[in-house]
Amino acid sequence: HDTQTGTSWGTAKLSIQAAVDIASAGDTIFVAEGTYNQSVKLKDGIHIFGGYSTSTGERDYDIYYTILEGIGLEKTLITQTSTFTNITYVDGITLQNANHSSNGGAVVLKSNGVLSHCTIRNCYTSGSGGAVYNSKGTVVNCLIELCESMGAGGAVHNLGGIVENTIIRGCKGNYAAIRNEGNGIV
Repeated sequence: HDTQTGTSWGTAKLSIQAAVDIASAGDTIFVAEGTYNQSVKLKDGIHIFGGYSTSTGERDYDIYYTILEGIGLEKTLITQTSTFTNITYVDGITLQNANHSSNGGAVVLKSNGVLSHCTIRNCYTSGSGGAVYNSKGTVVNCLIELCESMGAGGAVHNLGGIVENTIIRGCKGNYAAIRNEGNGIV
């Protein structure tokens, strides 16, 4: 239940957002394998790591899939609403099936937001960045596939951010893979 403390697997929160809301800068939210039909608004310095076994607590995001499912939500799955002072990681999560009209089909990143070891698939926006709208954040070691935008960047609209060591395939839109501007680095 979301009324539980969230300090152990036995007292885990039901929603990722409930855990983020009570966390303080420097804390890390450990998310167990499973499918979560929810979106998350990031907080400065609160890291979110997926890929944990529900039975052992072992972490391997290639075996224990933590999935944010976007069906029916009509919003971005991971949103950073402001520039952060602290580096803030989202790591080892699969984001899929997001569909809405704002920028960033699955993710909106800003300064000091880092998306790493994530898979983003089958996301759509009528705005820019079918998978990620990256305004000075970092996308690293990710896989982005089958995403689409009606605006710029079928996979990523990169505005002064960094996209590194990331595989992009099967994406569609104006600048199907990456629309890079504002001194962005790819």
